[in-house]
Amino acid sequence: MGACAVALVAAFVRPAAAEEPDPNKPVEVMTLPKGAWAVNAFIEMNLSKGSSFKPVSIVPDGWYGIDDKLSAGLVHSSIAMTGFVGGVADSLCVTGIDNGCAKLYKTVGGLARYRLEAPYVVEGGLVVSNTQPFLLDLKLGAGARWRFKKYTVELGPNLFVALTQRSSGSDLTAPHSQRLNVPATGGYAVSKKLELQAQLGFSVPFSRAGDYFTFPFAIGGRYVHDAHLSVGLMFALPALVRGDALAGGFDIRTLTLGVSYAK
Repeated sequence: MGACAVALVAAFVRPAAAEEPDPNKPVEVMTLPKGAWAVNAFIEMNLSKGSSFKPVSIVPDGWYGIDDKLSAGLVHSSIAMTGFVGGVADSLCVTGIDNGCAKLYKTVGGLARYRLEAPYVVEGGLVVSNTQPFLLDLKLGAGARWRFKKYTVELGPNLFVALTQRSSGSDLTAPHSQRLNVPATGGYAVSKKLELQAQLGFSVPFSRAGDYFTFPFAIGGRYVHDAHLSVGLMFALPALVRGDALAGGFDIRTLTLGVSYAK
């Protein structure tokens, strides 16, 4: 999640736990133990109408447990930054300018997550959503994750406050201003190793909300190989419902393959 976990792609959205969660516990810890680390790596593929695999990105996120309550991360994915599955053209965008990559290195963020009383966490940090022009945001967020036997539910609301070029924007990008993201994710454990997942939510800017709001949707699952390694695959419609200034619906679609390793 964002680095604020989503049950949906717990394998790659949040730092993986040192061990598999106890299915009998109603809440789960969403930070790493002291000294532990986790790497989440994604392949983001655009499958939109007329531009399949334009672009493709290979995106790394890294997390470290400063102590049992505080984790810090250097992240590049939309998943870690906003909590939503379905980003494209994040760093590192590898298919070149002729195939949908405006630049190789576009997004980066430094985030920290602090665990309150389980299952709640707070999160914040600085996010660069574009390196040129330089668009810097302050992220403030919270999260919680519950497990009810085979079911998981996770919420990860977050607020982005623009710190630079607040008036920039285009027909394809929401104005760079305050934006509220509210991802909500659910999962069902088919077995001890396989979980089916789905995500809904909404994202709305404080400026020209009617033109630039989105209601994303994603569906997929993850496979847990062992206590350290897991793999996830998610199909997303990032703007299933959207404002008048945005393209979307079923024409805009993505596929994200994620691998998580924690130690």
